[in-house]
Amino acid sequence: MKTFLAFILSANTICFFNSTAAQPANRKINVGESFTIHSNILNEDRTVLVYLPEGYSESNESYPVLYLTDGETHLIHTGGDVSFLSSPGIDYMPKLIIVGITNTNRARDLTPAPLHGTDSQFPDGGGADKFLSFIISELKPAVNSNYRTSPFEILAGTSLGGLFTINTFINNPKAFNAFFAISPALWWDKKEVVTKADLLLQKPITKNEFLYFTLCSGDSKELQESTQQFQAILKKRNQDSLRWQTKFIDDETHNSSPLLGYYAACKFLYAKWHLDSVNNLTDLEHHYISLSNQYGYKINIPENEINGLGYQLLFSGKADDAIFVFKKNVDNFPADPNVYDSMGDAYKIAGKLDLAKMNYEKGCELGKKQNSTNASSYCNNLNEVRKLINNKSQSAIKKF
Repeated sequence: MKTFLAFILSANTICFFNSTAAQPANRKINVGESFTIHSNILNEDRTVLVYLPEGYSESNESYPVLYLTDGETHLIHTGGDVSFLSSPGIDYMPKLIIVGITNTNRARDLTPAPLHGTDSQFPDGGGADKFLSFIISELKPAVNSNYRTSPFEILAGTSLGGLFTINTFINNPKAFNAFFAISPALWWDKKEVVTKADLLLQKPITKNEFLYFTLCSGDSKELQESTQQFQAILKKRNQDSLRWQTKFIDDETHNSSPLLGYYAACKFLYAKWHLDSVNNLTDLEHHYISLSNQYGYKINIPENEINGLGYQLLFSGKADDAIFVFKKNVDNFPADPNVYDSMGDAYKIAGKLDLAKMNYEKGCELGKKQNSTNASSYCNNLNEVRKLINNKSQSAIKKF
């Protein structure tokens, strides 16, 4: 039986079709959507691809935003990196909204205005300032108006996009909170961005900023030399609120390295996100207070983190403590069917079957209403507790 997976962009929805030769019906797996925005600054329409976190439609949570240049090339694999690293059981980073900006004239948008003459390879270059203005003044407001966003933004780009990212970091560091540059083309315009960096980065950075950039074995000699010069400038700076790191990716080409580069960049940015072990709610709360201070905005404890702690307590024989923790999730995520299902498990193990039934009913109802992939499991748990209650009632009648 042959199975294939195809990526398409249709009806403003980014989705996969999972199809099997023996099955006439296809199942859509939506990972995001697209929209078109007219830019007065660029005097053109731009197509934007949006990769949404799993569970976005079922939650009320807000998410940091990663603005990704060359969106049509890098959205799906970067989304895969983020989805994996933020998944339950991994928990190396938060879930993100990824905004992939597609190209109309790549060389024009991603290169700063040349000071040393027009580049024969990219004669249309020089529009980076306008492109950044479009992102800040037109795209960001559209994204923030239509999606639930947190006040933490990342700019990411590869090659010319990496040049654009580092140029933005040098000249407009407050425009974003973090910058990812994969194999940045810092050779542009006789390494003018590197020259500016040597001057502008002498100023102290007082706001928490994060910078990550990579090289690979397949990058040109000119690109590697210019990026190594930029690295040397960063090394001689006095330590301040800038946290930066670089990585050399071996055995990859200029075009293949972004997959590993963005993965490594996410792990760098969120190096302290993962908590190896936690035994109580207070420690978990303190951890997220620390993260909030580090990233500069209030970060709520994710549902799966509290859920994991609750089950840890439940399976260690501390049902009452688990119920207390699960109640925290119900308060924080009242629209999530999973929190009621977990509460039902705790009450069931504690022998409080009526309370278990009430929570399983809520989980089953919300699961079906939201068309959750776990809806059948929630409803099966409800049926099981109903059987237990019924058997208990029958036993009581027989004894009577």
